[in-house]
Amino acid sequence: MGVPRLTGIALAGVAVYRLAAELRRARTRAHGARVHTDRDHQVSEVLVDALQDGLVIFAPDGTIARVNTKMCELTGFSEKELLGCSPPLPYWPAESEAELRAAIEETARVGRGEYDVVLCRKNGERFPAIVTVGVTPGRDARVVMIKDVADRAAMIAQTHAAHAAFAHSAEVIGEYLYSGERRPDEGFVMHAHGPGLAALLGAPAETQQLVDDYDAFVHADDRPEFDVAWRFADLLQRDGEVVEQAYRLVGVDGVARWVRDRAAIRVVDGRVLLTGAVRDISAQRHAEDERADAVRRLEWLSSVDALTELFNRRHFSEVLRARLAGSAAGAAIALVDVDHFKRINDTQGHQIGDVVLREIARRLKDATRPCDVTSRWGGEEFCVLLDEIGDDAELETLAERLRASVAASPIPVGGDVAVEVTISIGAVRPSAECHTPEQLLASADAALYAAKRGGRNQARIADGAPLLVPVDASEGLEGVVQALAAAASVRGGIGPMHAAQVAALSTAVALELDLPTATVELARLGGWLHDCGKVTVPTDILAHRGPLDDKSRDRVRHHAIAGEALVSVVPGLSGAAQIVRSHHERFDGTGYPDGLAGEQIPLAARIVAAADAFVAMTESRPYEGPRAHLDAIAELQSSAGGQFDPRVVDALVAVLDHERRDDRARAS
Repeated sequence: MGVPRLTGIALAGVAVYRLAAELRRARTRAHGARVHTDRDHQVSEVLVDALQDGLVIFAPDGTIARVNTKMCELTGFSEKELLGCSPPLPYWPAESEAELRAAIEETARVGRGEYDVVLCRKNGERFPAIVTVGVTPGRDARVVMIKDVADRAAMIAQTHAAHAAFAHSAEVIGEYLYSGERRPDEGFVMHAHGPGLAALLGAPAETQQLVDDYDAFVHADDRPEFDVAWRFADLLQRDGEVVEQAYRLVGVDGVARWVRDRAAIRVVDGRVLLTGAVRDISAQRHAEDERADAVRRLEWLSSVDALTELFNRRHFSEVLRARLAGSAAGAAIALVDVDHFKRINDTQGHQIGDVVLREIARRLKDATRPCDVTSRWGGEEFCVLLDEIGDDAELETLAERLRASVAASPIPVGGDVAVEVTISIGAVRPSAECHTPEQLLASADAALYAAKRGGRNQARIADGAPLLVPVDASEGLEGVVQALAAAASVRGGIGPMHAAQVAALSTAVALELDLPTATVELARLGGWLHDCGKVTVPTDILAHRGPLDDKSRDRVRHHAIAGEALVSVVPGLSGAAQIVRSHHERFDGTGYPDGLAGEQIPLAARIVAAADAFVAMTESRPYEGPRAHLDAIAELQSSAGGQFDPRVVDALVAVLDHERRDDRARAS
């Protein structure tokens, strides 16, 4: 089994302890004559010099009171040179002094310690050592054993032996030490053991009965593994090895305690001798269990949105990519955005907004099937991975079910107050030209924006590849573009979907004008990035209510120049820098920052200006609600030739007319 043990070196350690205790008692006889018999002196000398490691005993005042011959051999210093020394000691190299002082302080605090350090010999040679330190029971003497471990091949066995010897000498090891023989009949004959078994078994005192009945205290669930680990036939084949096992002991007090039993195996003439130690590791196991629970909790939290308890964007992206890795057949995604959510936050407060988001999450989850995966995509957006979808008609039916589940009834937010909430949805199925996660999400985005422009509270099914093609997915530029837009949104109090809607509408207008692909891409990038320079405008100016003074107005207008500077330094985006700079120029030449007019203004910038104005007029704003689409169109048309390029306005109106006709056809 794994019970106590005492080797020859351990017995030497016991003698060392006796010597330390005797020295302590001698010192307490202050002012009296120091009396040692010849026999005491001889025994002490034999025991001390029998040790194979350096031994240093410190007096209560911190000075060296005794060293053995091995210590002098290790360091090259004579006994005379070492006795009476106090820190820093002669064998302390300068580079280790701080570490060694810290070890002394720790030992004084906890009563023992073992440290890997570098010491030096008298000739300056450094050598690695294991220093084992302990304090005698009265804490009036410190015992240090030093093992030179330069020869790593022999280090492991010697280190364990030195540790056991020191443990006995200081009686502060905190383990139940034993030495005995495992018998062929699986019995165990104890040769010697130390104290500590009563503490392991919750007993009031150490008794021989506890030692004799040790195996009977092993927990019933752990007994089969215990019997296998300490089986005589197996141990017989493992001479020189170490056997270690963790198991539970059920004490006389009924408490189950985890212990670690570790023993060195020595086979002599067919006899299996064990020398080992049993340590209570209940606190360690409890800490490990808590850590494991914390890791599991963190893993769960890393995949779940804390507010809604739906999967978060990161985890959903992993699930989506895994689903599309094989056959994408039957899959579809639905991107969901809460209509006018900013208005809810502004009028009801963010706490009510959180209540609304949690309830929307619940309704969406209830409206999906077991094979679907619902996630919070970010802010007021959700994304659903739908499975087992046969065609667009089935996808439209499921998307409509999601929309209706949210709009079915107002959401209670406390007391008698309830909030009317609707959602817009863009959905897409994989196709030959649209099958990667990035393409599907971009296509769903485009359909979602179309649903928003079409009046909200509706679902749109994307047709084919998305208009919003990433700049260069391999370089991650699309992420940079959207990150800059998000930063401007957060800093400037702009709606989180404003830049995306401007980008989508600008792209559609550029396509309506049948412009080259490069110009279409510039219009799209300009739509995403037009306000990114607002990150340089002070927050107090952006949040100011009412008219701005001239200085503040100039600071706001500078955002066009700042945005150009930001975009121009991003490799792959510099072509859009001029569009960002010029999107506040007016067709009649009265805009800023350069006062350009007509064809002097880049065409993509003229498109972004009109799209930005329309989106701003039709989205919820802090100081007034959204304007009707027809009113916004009328405003654009009245400003054609002045603020806006008439040709761009006509194309924008045509795009919106196409969408309305598609809506009517879909409804019919």
